[in-house]
Amino acid sequence: MPASGVLAMVTGLGRDAYLPSVVRRERLLPANVLLLTLLPQIVVVPMKLTGAVWQGPVFLFAIGLALAATAALFRGVSAVEAPPPPRAGLWRETAEGIRFTARHPALRAIALYLVLSAVVAEIAGAVAGEAWETAFRGLSGAGSGSAWWLMSAPAYVPCVLGALVAVLLHRRIGTFRLAWWALIVSGPFTLLLALSGIGPGWAWYVLGTAVPAAGRLIAFVALLSHRQAVTPHRLLGRTGAVLIVLTTVADGVAGLLEEPAERLAEVGGVAPAALATVAALAAAVPLLRARRSADHDVNGGLGDDRARRVMGRTGD
Repeated sequence: MPASGVLAMVTGLGRDAYLPSVVRRERLLPANVLLLTLLPQIVVVPMKLTGAVWQGPVFLFAIGLALAATAALFRGVSAVEAPPPPRAGLWRETAEGIRFTARHPALRAIALYLVLSAVVAEIAGAVAGEAWETAFRGLSGAGSGSAWWLMSAPAYVPCVLGALVAVLLHRRIGTFRLAWWALIVSGPFTLLLALSGIGPGWAWYVLGTAVPAAGRLIAFVALLSHRQAVTPHRLLGRTGAVLIVLTTVADGVAGLLEEPAERLAEVGGVAPAALATVAALAAAVPLLRARRSADHDVNGGLGDDRARRVMGRTGD
């Protein structure tokens, strides 16, 4: 399992770093939406609908064969990559990626947002879990198909909703601006979790979880597309790796908040949902502070030349 996780992470980094080589800058976000949200759901949703079938060693064996066949298909890809630049040493290249991420205003803001959102996710998760138990206390035992769909909606609706909104608005608003707008607009819906025990509690739960999840998905795809647009190709893999390391560390720190967050959620009322909302909005503050720099990056046509100035380099 650790080996599979490491290989999956490396594959994702390679995909994100290679995509700008074959996709025009203005098409990065739709391409990321297709690769990261819509295509995976084509596989995941049927598996969830027929969950009892997709189990056991036969299924695992079939998945292994499918993955092997997929890897073999790469031999038929005719795209040609430019040769990599001469190696400068592992530590020097690593330091270069860290330095570029830390000095670039937009990338620094993205890193801070990812760290903060990972830390505060425990609060939102605990509040949502308590709201789920309150909203579906009587409905979950009904055994009806409608009950299953209501309980599963927050897992599937955000993917479709977020993908649609991102594709429709990214050209009009801009990718970086779309990210923080999505977080600010969707975040307050978390307050609806406080109403999960009032009236149609399932409706408040679905809205209070699905809409913020859609906002986070929009922000993720938009920030990835912006990072791909403003980072030199040779640094895309390294900046992505830096962000993964930071997020992993933040996830470890967030684990320390699990028990306090669960105790807070058990209090009930408006306070836990309000705190989760404030925490989610606070995570978007670094993106708001960097919005002018991000607009300058895009509108000023900054690319590799800007990267070299930031890095203190004259060229490769």
